[in-house]
Amino acid sequence: MKKTVLFPLLILFCFQLAAQDFQIIQITNGEYNIRNPFINHAYYYSYSNFLFFELHRNNFSNIYAVSYDSENQLFTDTIRITSGNFQDIKPSADDYENLYFITNRNGNLDIAFIPFVNGNYGDIKYLTTSQEDEYDYKIITSNDYGFGDSTRLLIRRGDEIIYLTYANDSVYSHPVFKDDSISKYTDYTGIKYSSFPGGIPRDGLFIIAVETNKSGNKRLVSKFRDSNYQWYTKSIILDNCDCSNPDFQVVQWFEPVLSFEDTLNGERRLFYIEDWDLTKLPVLVDLPFSGDISYFKSDMPMIVTRPYEKKNADVYPYVPHTYFVDSSGIKSIRLNKFEYGWDPLDTLINLKLSSSSATIGALGYAYMGIVYFSAWTDSIDERIQLFGRKQIYPVGAVNDETKVNNFILFQNYPNPFNPVTKIEYRILTSSDVRFEVINILGEKVFEENYGYQQSGNYTINFDGKDIPSGVYIYSVFAGENRLSRKMVLLR
Repeated sequence: MKKTVLFPLLILFCFQLAAQDFQIIQITNGEYNIRNPFINHAYYYSYSNFLFFELHRNNFSNIYAVSYDSENQLFTDTIRITSGNFQDIKPSADDYENLYFITNRNGNLDIAFIPFVNGNYGDIKYLTTSQEDEYDYKIITSNDYGFGDSTRLLIRRGDEIIYLTYANDSVYSHPVFKDDSISKYTDYTGIKYSSFPGGIPRDGLFIIAVETNKSGNKRLVSKFRDSNYQWYTKSIILDNCDCSNPDFQVVQWFEPVLSFEDTLNGERRLFYIEDWDLTKLPVLVDLPFSGDISYFKSDMPMIVTRPYEKKNADVYPYVPHTYFVDSSGIKSIRLNKFEYGWDPLDTLINLKLSSSSATIGALGYAYMGIVYFSAWTDSIDERIQLFGRKQIYPVGAVNDETKVNNFILFQNYPNPFNPVTKIEYRILTSSDVRFEVINILGEKVFEENYGYQQSGNYTINFDGKDIPSGVYIYSVFAGENRLSRKMVLLR
């Protein structure tokens, strides 16, 4: 099933919301309904080409996408990926734009897969073909970017949550949690976590779910599989909680965290756990709005401008982000106030649609950085349409220099290097200066404090003779600000 470009199907236009200091785009418009938008996460300065969604018409639904034109900063081609009188729903994609969705093409619900090859979507392949419905699938994430050796999913089939892998046209499945007379399992997620020997969390696969007993009490539980494919017994992460919508927030250069929603003072708030394997200590995320918080989503390749403000320490690594807020019967979506995303100030946009769904991810480049879109559904003219807001985040690989208001950091040269490289920076306002290098696990491998420096140009001759080959992040701290860039040591 090859892709089809349909120019007249969607009308793409923009409008300015009254009394707002930023622009919201209405992405789709027509005699149909749009649901479940999806943008893939950005990895290593890459970005997705597509914003996927369901298009519902005449009691059927198909998977469509719109592509983003970075040069002209607008949505252009509309692509119909599936066709026919079926229910194709809940699209998502992996790092390589391969598409996953749920379909009733075989008479019951199956999980389907369409490979993206040479700029086109190919034929539909089925990851499940049993006579039972398979639904509520979730792609398992990883902190080891580009682990494309296989597809890893969690799916619901009957009373079981099943771990499924797909590689070389072969499917392997393993039941992880099974409902019984005592416990039911819902709200599941997973991560393939890469760690050094003896590290915590352990190196392996973690499957997380909400367990509810027959009295209605909930707890957050985990199953672990090590690198030798051995499954361990169920462990409890958190007892006596609401524990809604567990998810792993995975951003580059920061350790992943397990986020979830729990009730605090009568409101559903966002929490995270940095070590879900050993200490299992929940931390309240400092979000600025009262009401019930739900469906927090984040994506970030690497913010190079991140002032250290203690009041925002909990959530700052996980920007850009978006989430819903329900307060006094009014549902809103959180957006960043400013188009350039290094300032995390939030604002809320009220929604007409109580069942709105949202996504966030990178869709292209612009001057100054990567273009992210928050996209969501809302009701307009008795139809459900897709809306979005652009945010631009500076990243280290976009320009030859990275700048904040008081200093500039240049890309190291040579890069890759072996083992010595030069790193230049320019201080515009005299301040205390510190330099550090971390590896992709977030471990500090080098640090030097230069003390108070006057405004001017400076050069660091960094020698990597004592560290192994690999990708590293170097950072210069000047006063309350930091700039970071990626460098590669290649022996």
